[in-house]
Amino acid sequence: MNKKGISPLISTLLLIFFAIALGLVVMSWGKAAQIEEHEAATCEDVSLDIVKVGEEPQLCYIDGKLKYTVENAGSAYIDGIKLFIIADEIEKIEQDNYILPADIVNLETAYQKTPIKKVKITPRITVEGNKEFCPKKGVEIDNIKLCG
Repeated sequence: MNKKGISPLISTLLLIFFAIALGLVVMSWGKAAQIEEHEAATCEDVSLDIVKVGEEPQLCYIDGKLKYTVENAGSAYIDGIKLFIIADEIEKIEQDNYILPADIVNLETAYQKTPIKKVKITPRITVEGNKEFCPKKGVEIDNIKLCG
């Protein structure tokens, strides 16, 4: 058997494995830096808004679901929200929703009771490994309508 072809093959495989290992190290370093930046956020960096179309807030309910469109207008990552739904009773619902800065997302929350009088949405961030709500940075909407 000719052994002249095996040495370049082994060298090529070693080079590929080295490139993969180097890529994994760089990616894990980048992820650690992103987490560190994320944890440096405070409630002052948070701004959550309900998107409006023609002065009409994009929040409505239909078929046992509350549907809404929110915008993270701040510079911090939002990793969850707390909804206060005020109908005949007040119900608190926490959800894990990861919303990037300057991002707009459509969300849904299961909720069966109607009519809904008011909804308050409070953003949640992670500060030094602890989850914190930012109640002064939330948004309130009155007169919740059926989706049309």
